[in-house]
Amino acid sequence: RLIGAAYAEVAALEPWLLDATPSAEAAVLAIGPLEETLDGIGTQSPDSEGAIQMFIELGVQCDLVDAEAALDSYRLVVLPDGAEVGAELQGKLDRFVAGGGALIFSGTAGLDPATGSFRLAASPVRYLGVAPTQPAYLRATGIQAPGTELSADYDYVFYDPAHVVEPLNGAMTYGSIGRAYFTRTWEHFMGHQHAPFDRTLDAPLAVRKGKVLYLAAPLLAGYKRQDYWAYRAMLGGLLADLLPDRLIYPQGPGWVEFTLQRQAAAAGHGLRQVVHVAAYQPRRSLQPIAHVDQGWPVAGLGFRVRAEGEPQQVSLAPGGTALAFTVEDGYVKVDLPPLHTNAVVAIEYAA
Repeated sequence: RLIGAAYAEVAALEPWLLDATPSAEAAVLAIGPLEETLDGIGTQSPDSEGAIQMFIELGVQCDLVDAEAALDSYRLVVLPDGAEVGAELQGKLDRFVAGGGALIFSGTAGLDPATGSFRLAASPVRYLGVAPTQPAYLRATGIQAPGTELSADYDYVFYDPAHVVEPLNGAMTYGSIGRAYFTRTWEHFMGHQHAPFDRTLDAPLAVRKGKVLYLAAPLLAGYKRQDYWAYRAMLGGLLADLLPDRLIYPQGPGWVEFTLQRQAAAAGHGLRQVVHVAAYQPRRSLQPIAHVDQGWPVAGLGFRVRAEGEPQQVSLAPGGTALAFTVEDGYVKVDLPPLHTNAVVAIEYAA
């Protein structure tokens, strides 16, 4: 009965699912060193996993791809921390950037151990070494993150190793990295989890030149391991210049997922953009895996999606309830009625 009810919902949505394809603007490369866990070896690098989690929460439409994937259809590529870059991948990434694509890389991604230099032609930094203490501290000066509580006069702890780099000529720097008094060990004890902030290293947190962004603190892996909202806020602020005019801007908390699909015109309907909204709310428990066993109406949600013309109508699928919308600065803006756990919104254009 439970399975039948679930498939009945999918069957009712088939007219909005057939031949619909995900609209992805970012590609996260599924390469880089794996991490040992209590259950064995992870299946992806922590940087890749952290990027996917962060992009889902920010509403950035993304794919996880291997190194052989074509990158031409994407606007942004993420190269994970620690990833080795051979000649073939280097050429692919260099051509992608030269063609106007944006690139994010972190830590030692693409670092040539023989020369101590990054192999990417458009790298905006010179590598100097690992930060002297773990943790390091991050000050987010110059990063605008509206809608968050990110502060420019506070040093946020970064638990993983950070890196010290020097920006190259013409590059723009953001924030700074500081050191702790010492790394907490048996020889250097601190009653808390880590020693407090000591002083700045006069080294940048992030460096951008054109559409290439380097993260001296690997925020993506850090987000996967520590789930610290400040890392998400920092990257969200840095994305504004790197990936302007995103496909969709959600209005809602990070635990509500907005997924955009595109459905080509067919008999009976024109081109559609289909936005799937999932608002499942896991409850606090002592189990190792968060799970959902209750739903409750969620209000105040909405989104802006980049228009593909003048919309003819916006409605909820499969019921067909019409939704009010406006078109502003090339975006279709929709405020959603209260939803229980999910909703499907169809934006339809002329046939």
